[in-house]
Amino acid sequence: MSLENGVEIYTVAKLLGHTGLKQVARYAEATDGLKRAAVDRLPYKRKYSLNKES
Repeated sequence: MSLENGVEIYTVAKLLGHTGLKQVARYAEATDGLKRAAVDRLPYKRKYSLNKES
């Protein structure tokens, strides 16, 4: 849930007391919303979209 709210995975790992990202990555899930937000942050936007409507 924290990842969907914009918290970096490294910060989540530290908050949970983990020394690395492997433990957190095991439970992290790249939801459609997170993937869309990552594409939206790219400096070059392609003419194709992740939205199914386009």
